[in-house]
Amino acid sequence: MRILVAEDEVVTVELYAAVLEERGHKVIVTYDGRQCLNTYRSTSKPFDVVILDYKMPLLDGMQVAKEIFKINPDQRIIFTSAYVVDTLADSVNDLKRVVELIQKPFLPQLLVEQVEDASAAPKLRDLNSAVKDDEGDVDRLLERLKAIQKPKTI
Repeated sequence: MRILVAEDEVVTVELYAAVLEERGHKVIVTYDGRQCLNTYRSTSKPFDVVILDYKMPLLDGMQVAKEIFKINPDQRIIFTSAYVVDTLADSVNDLKRVVELIQKPFLPQLLVEQVEDASAAPKLRDLNSAVKDDEGDVDRLLERLKAIQKPKTI
């Protein structure tokens, strides 16, 4: 898989890259939201997954996701965040959809498992078709997202 990662903590992003590359993935690393968006816009080959830190300098993960979805509404995005409820609420309110989430801190293997989980995308599409009904009920959406994702990611 081609993976774009945006994370402002150098040690963290190097760890993500190492575990994903060890599994044979091609990883491109960026250190802030603006750099991530510029990289995304300038590449001719699409990314299979974009991993975004929720809180980053210059542009936060939500702003980056919003711009990426304007370019490619079907882009798979995984947020890493210590603020799962806030991230989910912002995702529904700002993006009008639920995206995959991994709660920080987490074991690197959980990131690999979530990235490699091919069953997540179709289930997420089904969940997103119901977002309008559950938009105000973040707790319910969180429970539904937990049921879709790999155990222990949220």
